[in-house]
Amino acid sequence: MINAGWKIGAAAGAALFVLAPLGAVAQDAVLSGPRNYDMQQMPGVQGHDDAMLPVVRNRLNDGIGLHAGSYWLFPTVEAGYFFDSNPLARSHDKKSSNGLYTAANVEAKSDFSRHALNFYGGVEHYEYLDVSGQSHTNGYGGTDFRIDVRRDLVILGGVDGGYFHETLDDVNTPENADEPIPYTELSGWGSINKAFNRIAVSLGAAYSTLDYSSVKSKGGGRLDQDYRDSEILVGGGRLSYLFSPGYRIFGDIRYNDRHYRHSRDDDSHGYRALGGVAFEITRLLAGEVGLGYMWQDYDRSSEGTRDGFSYHLGLTWTPTPLITVNLDGDRMIADSSIEDDPSRIATTLGASIDYEFRRNIIISPSFAIANNDYSHSSNDNTSYEAGLDVEYYLNRHLAVGANYNYLKRDYKMDASDYDRHLVGVNAKARF
Repeated sequence: MINAGWKIGAAAGAALFVLAPLGAVAQDAVLSGPRNYDMQQMPGVQGHDDAMLPVVRNRLNDGIGLHAGSYWLFPTVEAGYFFDSNPLARSHDKKSSNGLYTAANVEAKSDFSRHALNFYGGVEHYEYLDVSGQSHTNGYGGTDFRIDVRRDLVILGGVDGGYFHETLDDVNTPENADEPIPYTELSGWGSINKAFNRIAVSLGAAYSTLDYSSVKSKGGGRLDQDYRDSEILVGGGRLSYLFSPGYRIFGDIRYNDRHYRHSRDDDSHGYRALGGVAFEITRLLAGEVGLGYMWQDYDRSSEGTRDGFSYHLGLTWTPTPLITVNLDGDRMIADSSIEDDPSRIATTLGASIDYEFRRNIIISPSFAIANNDYSHSSNDNTSYEAGLDVEYYLNRHLAVGANYNYLKRDYKMDASDYDRHLVGVNAKARF
């Protein structure tokens, strides 16, 4: 299904390592953004026991899957048509385009009595019919595991990688790029999670390497992106205490080291420390809220350090069996693709609703806002994103749908402001 920035949601969370209560896995960001910074996000409520919560979309998976030995296979194929009002993300001389897309992915989930070893992978292609240079193909694959050493001791980990594209509406895409920027990413992560009665401890580390390719420049010639090739190492831990049934206070700290392999002198290191409360109330309301401090020290003398308050918010609320509400937000220090301004403070907040209007009709409105505050340049911007998805299930295996997404990005320099409308229809088969 079409989404803003054409991101692959199924693999994005795989770049994270888990520092959370036992059994947690991480979730993706609210808005499109650089995958390499996902590793700094706190694991939100989606990762806590989402499979156990009575959320609308969990029921859609009932009765699907192919059993093969000790595994359940979940293949999905999808195809659709879309209209993009501004694929070049321009404030003037806008060009629109019709397009077609196809996608296929598969998950293999283990069905062992203990432990787990899962695999996933997929590919998607977007073909723009009326503008040149915007068609692109993404692919990803990975594996994750869980080792149940004891009832109160679990080891989690995995690796993933893929070939992706930053489209022109991505906040990290250089302004003078004339086509989506291809890049490869390889990530690995692991954590050890131990419970001591009411106390839970997690320690973990993650590594990610990114390699960007050059693309056509708006002014002609090639736009070199080698300066963005990077390696990121993250390590840290979480300590939590169950002070009341369903309520757990926690402290979480993560250190990161960012290294650029070529001439750019933007290596940095820093940390993010948060304290907060994780909760699950009657299986209808679950989530966590954290507040704290972030700090990043850059090698470039003109950049120095950036710091400030940080927060994390993750909430899933099921007020009725037919409605699921998700709320997510983060504030963190991220790197920038602007050569003269290597850092930004990214603040995001988003909400989405899944409403089971009928037994076979799901209506999903969403809204998100993101602000990027750069240290030196006038590229500060705020993005507003709103969407509506409608899915009609013909049966448990076949569905058709329609979706609309609106993106508006306001820059400190008014001349760069733009908006974008995406409308699409699709058909999906699940086995």
